[in-house]
Amino acid sequence: MTKCLLSTIAILVAVADRPCPAAGAGAAPPRWNILFVFADDWGRYASCYRGLDGRPGLNDVVATPAIDRLAREGVLFRNTFVSSPSCTPCRSSLLSGRPFFSCGRGAILLNAVWDDSIPTFPLLLEGAGYRIGKSYTVWSPGRPVDAPFGGQRRAFETAGRLPNDFSENATKMVAAGKTFAAAKEAIVAQIRGNFRTFLADAAGLLDSTLVVASGDHGMPGVPHGKCELHDHGTAVPLVARVPGGTPGRIVDDFVSLPELAPTFLEVAGVPRPEGMTAPSLLPALLSDHGGQIDAARSFVITGRERHVDTARDGNLPYPTRAIRTADHLYIRNFAPDRLPMGRPGIAATGERADAKALEINTFAAYPDMDASPTKAWVIRHGTEGEWRWLADYSFAPRPAEELYDLRADPDQIKNLAADPAQAAVRRKLAARLDAELLAAGDPRLAADVPFEKPPFTDVEPRGRP
Repeated sequence: MTKCLLSTIAILVAVADRPCPAAGAGAAPPRWNILFVFADDWGRYASCYRGLDGRPGLNDVVATPAIDRLAREGVLFRNTFVSSPSCTPCRSSLLSGRPFFSCGRGAILLNAVWDDSIPTFPLLLEGAGYRIGKSYTVWSPGRPVDAPFGGQRRAFETAGRLPNDFSENATKMVAAGKTFAAAKEAIVAQIRGNFRTFLADAAGLLDSTLVVASGDHGMPGVPHGKCELHDHGTAVPLVARVPGGTPGRIVDDFVSLPELAPTFLEVAGVPRPEGMTAPSLLPALLSDHGGQIDAARSFVITGRERHVDTARDGNLPYPTRAIRTADHLYIRNFAPDRLPMGRPGIAATGERADAKALEINTFAAYPDMDASPTKAWVIRHGTEGEWRWLADYSFAPRPAEELYDLRADPDQIKNLAADPAQAAVRRKLAARLDAELLAAGDPRLAADVPFEKPPFTDVEPRGRP
């Protein structure tokens, strides 16, 4: 009997698959069903992470009971990071199992174009006999929409698309007179409807289904969040419920999201294609203990090229790479003369904005940071006085190198790259980063860097449907 899978990447939604024989842990390969829940703008914020870093934080005030259940019944990964803290590059790398910089024009956000010659795990699974489906955004912004998943031909969204913009739609409903609870229930009802359409009234799949949940970067609209290589931008949650697995485990291995693609293929017994260089997480999923599973998983590499296309003169990127270990974060800024969040006064349309527009609409200023009340406050209060440091921390030019001692400075505020006492650590991490980027064939290190010229510097066509 042909096995079936839901392989889904969704915004605040999960999709299930049709019935298939149960499979227990330890099978070779497991050939489980797969339910993958993936949320936009969801950094490492979940109440199951509360207290794991030994200090107060956002996880002390959030409540995520469904995610916490996954962690209780499965495994929580303590040190998970994205390949790039920007929606499209992150999803390009996740779907292909390769570094973001090896995904062609999928390495940028606006004006991204998918290269169909790059194999992706959803289509490989479909080719192996799995039934795939998705609700809402898989790969976007980019052309064609959701191309790495086969476009919309496997979309299950007939119950509605309100969950795709949950907060905006909930806000509109509340403004129209609904309570927040009623608005949330109306939106969640659409999720359930899409779920049931895909299931076609099947049941009893939990014991043969690998359930995984994660997100594509940190919080938007805040200093050193989304689009930044500091932890607030690159650290994400990763929890998984493994059929027949040992529950309640916490794994300390450093994990990068591209490693999910080869993991899903190994679950399905599908050979990995050429270019899918990330290692599989299946050994960690099948392990019966927590802590450090694989001693080699002691660091991750992250990076970024272009986010908003018109953020800088010439539509240039802000190129940067980083290596994160348990003790240090080292960041290499390849173009320190450029502003990390873009130049003030350049709107997303490419037009220059006046001072009043900057105060009213913070999309117009520093476009690589999403608009938000926090961003508006920093712009308004950071021109002088006690908060000038925060504006500089957010928007000012940065040196070619950054080094943070995570034991003494977990919030990554004090750059030690120029400290003579840290010179040996800086050199060691810089050399390790260079070696890893060279081994991976990072185009940023090429003599003729493709990210600095067309089509990577072309502007996305405006007014597209």
